[in-house]
Amino acid sequence: MLINSGWIKLNRDITNHWLWQDSDRLKWWLDMLIMATYVKTKVILRSHVVELEPGQFVASVPFLVKRWGKSKPTVTLYLSNLQSDGLITRKVLYGSECIITICNYDSYGCSVDRPNDRPNDRPNDRPNDPNKEYKNIRTKESISKDIPKKSPPAKKEDEKKAYAEYVLLTEKEHKKLIEEYGDDVVKELIDILDCYKGSKGVKYKSDYMAIRGWVKDKYNEQQNQSRKYGKNSIQRSCEPPTIGGDYTTSL
Repeated sequence: MLINSGWIKLNRDITNHWLWQDSDRLKWWLDMLIMATYVKTKVILRSHVVELEPGQFVASVPFLVKRWGKSKPTVTLYLSNLQSDGLITRKVLYGSECIITICNYDSYGCSVDRPNDRPNDRPNDRPNDPNKEYKNIRTKESISKDIPKKSPPAKKEDEKKAYAEYVLLTEKEHKKLIEEYGDDVVKELIDILDCYKGSKGVKYKSDYMAIRGWVKDKYNEQQNQSRKYGKNSIQRSCEPPTIGGDYTTSL
């Protein structure tokens, strides 16, 4: 059951989230919040009765591709990023249909629109309202509880630094890459991504994910070429591999 009326609270901290950096991805996220059922309900899916909990809805990738007007790789990558960030979970049911669950759905304060049932921060135009100060305090409390809280911008290791002219990573991300691939390999991976971003003028919401994705594939491709034909045969191209997923998805 989809709720076609009511409201969803949004915390101002969402402006610091990676979803805010791209209008399409933010719109898709809000669309998912709207599609999620507010109350426990049952739906028929391919002749099966499926019970949905609050914060869940049924949607396949093809359905979202048509609804959002984007390619299948783009939608698939977007859902994977939401899962990796702990914002959703997915459970495949029948064929391509799956239940998508919004994590911490209660924190969004979603509510059906009923008389005398409005968010606490509804404007009050009455002059000299003795409860105005109390309501302002309530408003601030409500805003602070709207969405799952992210850690405040305090930890230095979470701040992104430039490891090349166009490549930004946090210290934690850089350390993970070195632990997994080694210092020399990481330098080459960063060079490949820096070359590509500089020549194409593209931006990624996460250079770290790009390095672990198509950049690593490109590096392996060059190494295989070197082992097969010799070091002098390596083509120093920074273009993504021609075979694979949606490697060029950017902001």
